[in-house]
Amino acid sequence: MITIQNLTKRYNNHIALDDISCSIPDHSICALVGPNGAGKSTLLKILTRILDYDEGTVDYGSTLSMNRFRQDISYLPEQRGLYTGVDIETQLTYFASIRGINNKKAHENVDYWLKKLGIDNWKHRLVSELSKGMQQKVQFASCLVSNPSVMFMDEPFSGVDPVNFRLFMKILQEYHKSTGATAILSTHNMKSVEELCSDVVLLNKGKIEISGNVNSVRKSFSKENTLILEVSNCDNTSTENIRTRLKGAFRIISSHLEQDILHLELSRTAEAPTQTDIIDVLKLLEGYDVTHISHKVLSMEDIFIQLSKK
Repeated sequence: MITIQNLTKRYNNHIALDDISCSIPDHSICALVGPNGAGKSTLLKILTRILDYDEGTVDYGSTLSMNRFRQDISYLPEQRGLYTGVDIETQLTYFASIRGINNKKAHENVDYWLKKLGIDNWKHRLVSELSKGMQQKVQFASCLVSNPSVMFMDEPFSGVDPVNFRLFMKILQEYHKSTGATAILSTHNMKSVEELCSDVVLLNKGKIEISGNVNSVRKSFSKENTLILEVSNCDNTSTENIRTRLKGAFRIISSHLEQDILHLELSRTAEAPTQTDIIDVLKLLEGYDVTHISHKVLSMEDIFIQLSKK
């Protein structure tokens, strides 16, 4: 586990990180999220030991050995660092070799990841000949060719089209599953946080607003007095009947019929124990095919917007 305690970083009179504390579990995929200028890139640079800090501590525990720190990590910087006049294969082999990978294994790794990313036919091309999207694939591959146990990635999905976004996510998931590697990435893409990441740290103005397991964070922002409901095999007549049954006990925030499924969002019309809401709705709709009912949980995008307004 990487443990950060009371960490502060200043740039002259500007406080980039203000007495922050959090933990990043081993073998997790942890997202650093927050508005521009929140301190995400600064924290990544500190964690990679590129940048020093003014106060506090960073303890890598058993996650990383200081004797092998450079060999065991990879880093994707915010400002991409490819050599435009060097061919892809030579460049990636070099990146692997400086992390301690022997020449034969380095070439094998480069071939594997270029094929995985669908750019193996381009390995003898110069970086300057590639589109920005293709360069992003090469940069992404550079983080994997050295078999890192911890990856630090600053906006890995920036400028990536939807198809390659899905490809990058799949590759990260597969690498994480097969190796148990820890990945710490900054992102503005909240879909990637929900679908890819186990943990999240939300920064705002140099402070941590909230951190922890993604599901736990979302549940902590759940609207306990709001229910999401789906009823199957409905038509216009049954929709009106359902609305009539619910009125009085619940306020219907929204409802719409999509094909034969009625989607409802409800809240209590009066104070009542939230733990009885689901039971009460099911009783009122006895005889109808209720296929889903749950308390509303905010998305990471909703939480991001809410906390960033502070």
